[in-house]
Amino acid sequence: MIIKKIENKFYEYSKGVEFQIQPLRFSTVNLDAVTDSVKEQFEYCLMGWKGLTDENDEEFKYNEENKTFLYDYYKDVREFVFKIVNEIQAELDGDLKN
Repeated sequence: MIIKKIENKFYEYSKGVEFQIQPLRFSTVNLDAVTDSVKEQFEYCLMGWKGLTDENDEEFKYNEENKTFLYDYYKDVREFVFKIVNEIQAELDGDLKN
């Protein structure tokens, strides 16, 4: 059995757009707060992005307000973040079984 270190890394969403995603870290998270809300889980797991611009072709800056905006209005981004989180966890679970 090989135990891997988990690194926050960028995952390609589409050409030129990447999201930095981390899985839930149960030892460092207030689980009562995080597990109460899918939105809070999303905000915890999404650590950054590259390649997003606004309607004026300006950089769409990474901050809490913009993270909430993505959560509220971009279902595909929400689903992508949770898909990656689930893939990371499945990979870790698979490593333990081998």
